[in-house]
Amino acid sequence: MNLEAPRATTDQLLGSQAALRRLAAREGLSNLRLAPDGTVFVHVDRDPGYGPVLRFVEAATELLGAEPNVVTDETESARAKLPSSAAL
Repeated sequence: MNLEAPRATTDQLLGSQAALRRLAAREGLSNLRLAPDGTVFVHVDRDPGYGPVLRFVEAATELLGAEPNVVTDETESARAKLPSSAAL
């Protein structure tokens, strides 16, 4: 997490969909979903823990010049928001 980086906007995320999917796949993440508030939900396919998510956030921040808010889909609060999210 980079405290100095601005938060990524929905437009930035949508404009970099293909690149974000490639970065996610490299870390074993799939099913990227974008909530109306700009939160990106990911599914962790391998390597339990937050290492893959943190590496994805770092790479995405470098790509976008802003940090995305990324949450795994395994939490109850994330599952509640998934129906209102769209594929990224």
